[in-house]
Amino acid sequence: ERRTRLHILLADDSPTNRLLASRILEKRGHTVVGVGDGSEAVIRLGEERFDAVLMDVQMPEMDGLEATRRIRARELVEGGHVPVVALTAYAMDADRARCLAAGMDAFVSKPFRAEELEETLEEVARRFPQDGVERVDRPPAEVDDRAIDRATALHQVGGDTELLVGLAAELVASIDERLSAIETAVALGDLATAGGASDELVRELLAVGALRAARAATSLSTAAGLGDEAISDAVLTEVRQEADHLRVELSALASRGIGAWA
Repeated sequence: ERRTRLHILLADDSPTNRLLASRILEKRGHTVVGVGDGSEAVIRLGEERFDAVLMDVQMPEMDGLEATRRIRARELVEGGHVPVVALTAYAMDADRARCLAAGMDAFVSKPFRAEELEETLEEVARRFPQDGVERVDRPPAEVDDRAIDRATALHQVGGDTELLVGLAAELVASIDERLSAIETAVALGDLATAGGASDELVRELLAVGALRAARAATSLSTAAGLGDEAISDAVLTEVRQEADHLRVELSALASRGIGAWA
C-alpha cells in the first residue's frame, strides 16, 4: 500500500506523548518536528513548511486553540491552509465544535492509537494537499456542504428539537442585524467592538451547530483582536457568504422543524 509521506509539526507539552507519536509516525515514513507549546508551533510554522500539524488542545502558555487561531490569521495574509489535527482527551461534540471554530480540521483522541493517527493524517492529506507531498491513489472523500452540523446541533440542545427550532428562529431573525453592527464597527475602526460582537455571534452560531459560519466569525474575531483593519474587512466577506448559506437552512428549520432535515 502506498502511503502519503508527510513532514509533520507535533505540538504537545508532554515529552512522553511527543516521543510516542513521533515513533508511530516515523515508522510509517513521516518526518516529525516536535515543540512543547502553542507559541513555539506558531513560530516554527513561520520558519518552515509543514504538510500537517498535530496540535494538543490543552497546553500551558498558549493552548492549541489559540495557536490555531493565530495560524489561520496569518494565512489570511500569506495564503495557504496547513491542516491542523487536534489532539484531545475530550471527544464530545461541544469540544469538537470549539476546535472547528478555532480553525482545526480533524481530531485524534488521546491516548493515541496508531491506526487512528495514520488514517486521520491520510484523510487531511487528501482534503488539503500540500505542494510536494506524495499523493495517495484513493478517491477524494465526499464534502459535507451543509451549513449546520446536525450531530453538534442536537448535542448542544440536549436532543430537545423544539428548543433547536426556537434557537434557529431567533438567529435567522437577528443575524443580519448582528452582522450590520459588526460591519459598522469595522468601518469605524472600532475593532474592540467588532471583536466582542464577533465573539457573541460565534457563541450563538455554535448553539445551533453552525460550525462553518462560527469558524469564519472566529477568524474575524482573531483579526480584530490583532488590530488589523484590512484583514477584518476582508474576512467580513467570508462571514457574509457563510451567513447567506446558513440562513437557508435556519429558515427551513424554523419553518418546518426537524423534518427539514429529512
